[in-house]
Amino acid sequence: MKSHKRRFSVLLTVHSIKYYLHFMRIPVFIFFLLVTLSSTAQKKTAYVSGRVIDENEDPLEGVTVTILGKQNGILTSDSG
Repeated sequence: MKSHKRRFSVLLTVHSIKYYLHFMRIPVFIFFLLVTLSSTAQKKTAYVSGRVIDENEDPLEGVTVTILGKQNGILTSDSG
């Protein structure tokens, strides 16, 4: 009789694990979906190079260069 009780408790544990895993599929799927979407929505890096010069081709110091539609910018150095 002891072996039957032990077998029942093992089956109950296996059943509860299967039940838990069955209902955890949806949250785990949503988690991986959100991680995938957030990694594709990361900011893209752009590199801009060149010189800012006036009509006499002299470098302009302290000019703010920004990308159209973006808030971030950078100031030019003494070499333009």
